[in-house]
Amino acid sequence: MSVNIMAVPSHVAFEVQLPDTDIVVRALYRGTRAETYTAEGRKTSRVYGVLESLVPELMALEPFTDTVIPVSGPDRSADDNVRAAMWNAWRRETVGAGRHQLRLVLRDVFAELIAAGLGEYILPEKINFNQKAGCTLCPCSPGFVLDVRYMFDHRPIDLFVSIATA
Repeated sequence: MSVNIMAVPSHVAFEVQLPDTDIVVRALYRGTRAETYTAEGRKTSRVYGVLESLVPELMALEPFTDTVIPVSGPDRSADDNVRAAMWNAWRRETVGAGRHQLRLVLRDVFAELIAAGLGEYILPEKINFNQKAGCTLCPCSPGFVLDVRYMFDHRPIDLFVSIATA
């Protein structure tokens, strides 16, 4: 595993490449204004890109991507209810697998940061998926919300999981 804190843009706290994988975890400083670094800011860190990067085989199985399933109501048919139940089951399993993989990735990343003398990090007890993790107004930035706030260089960070490109 390699930790990079030198050759990263100023908005990136660190970057970790997991060994024997193409998984990269980047920590980005949250915001640029001073008030986003205070106790009044969010009390938790977010992790984005988990499902696409850590469980892509399950994401590829998403059912009914070409069909709109109506919201519950009088216009919803019995077939729509079946499709909704199937989609919800897929989502539950996919999020659960993503949560499990995220715990393993965080364990490895934090072990490397601690070994490099870059702070103390604890694993979160709760990892909840939220479709609106980054933007409370719309589902544009889904991610996992952790029950801890991670800091680097006295500034809050969010984590982004991705697959390295050649």
